[in-house]
This record gives sequence, C-alpha cells and structure tokens, in this order.
Amino acid sequence: MKLNKKEKNYLLSTLFKGYVIQCAICSVLIFGGTFLLGIMAEEILRKYVLYYYLYYRTVYLYIVAVIVWGGCIIYMTYLLLKKVVAYVYEVQAATGKMFDQNVSYMKMSSEKMT
Repeated sequence: MKLNKKEKNYLLSTLFKGYVIQCAICSVLIFGGTFLLGIMAEEILRKYVLYYYLYYRTVYLYIVAVIVWGGCIIYMTYLLLKKVVAYVYEVQAATGKMFDQNVSYMKMSSEKMT
C-alpha cells in the first residue's frame, strides 16, 4: 500500500502546526505583557522618581522576558518530543507483538495527538 504525500506527512504536519501555534501564542503573551508592563513602569516611575533613566530599566525588563520566553520554548519543545517518543514507543511495542504467536489483535491509538 502506497500512501500519498498528504497521508504520509499527516502526523508530522499536525504536530508541527500545533507547536508553531503554541510558540506564537507564548511569544505574543510574553512580549506583549512585557511591553505593557514596561509602559506601566514608565508612567509610575516618571511620576514618583526624580532622576529616572527609563532606558536601562526597560532593558532589564526585556532581558527577563527573553529568558522566560526561552524557557517556555524549551518546555514546549520538550512536550513535543514527549509526544513523538510516546508514539514511537507505541509503534515499537506493536512491532514486538507482531511476532508473538499468542497475540491475534493489536490496537493502537489514533494519530490525532492532542
């Protein structure tokens, strides 16, 4: 049985699309929140601090945001690899059962991984 290109790459494209969407949402939330926090800090510090150098303070805020963003990307990559490895282990276990004479039926989970 020969699969067409769409069927062959279904699992890969599904996992990749989900990963890209999660990364985009994470990036928007972190950097959007950092931007809004920077604006709020600017207004508060401008009112109450006499000699306030905003540029350096917001640089520190963005450094923290990049570190948090990097941690989120690493965690989401870990979750993606965890899904892929679980699927590979399931296929490996099913392959081992194929050679067992006592097993007549094998059930595997669907390719739709959430």
